[in-house]
Amino acid sequence: LAPELNERKGKHDLDPTDSFDEICILIDDFSYLYEQMDNKTARRISAIQQLGSGLNVKLVIADGREEFIRHLNQCEGITVAMSTAGYIIMLGGNLMDYDLFARKVPPLERNRKAGVHEGFVQNNEGTLQFRAALYK
Repeated sequence: LAPELNERKGKHDLDPTDSFDEICILIDDFSYLYEQMDNKTARRISAIQQLGSGLNVKLVIADGREEFIRHLNQCEGITVAMSTAGYIIMLGGNLMDYDLFARKVPPLERNRKAGVHEGFVQNNEGTLQFRAALYK
């Protein structure tokens, strides 16, 4: 992945309008990874996250709310960078459960509650409540 990111960065430096195919990296249990990874792995993930953000590289990390907040409070670089990422998906609860992200929402809207199969998507433009479509 590093050679691809470096090549993309070089192309982007020459022509900022250049577009790239999307690369999506999924980490389905961040808490487990966090407990198992060494400093070298943490630096690599952080570098991918920082360098890849402008090069159409998406890092999707799943974690429980309590675990994410715990990692954030430990100032873990990955979760700090995630908290300022382009899109955040929060499942269940209300926005006040996700205090860090609720700060971007007007005070009267922070108590909106997500029902069953609902959540919130947040980006730099605002917060949207959604309901998942269930298929059988």
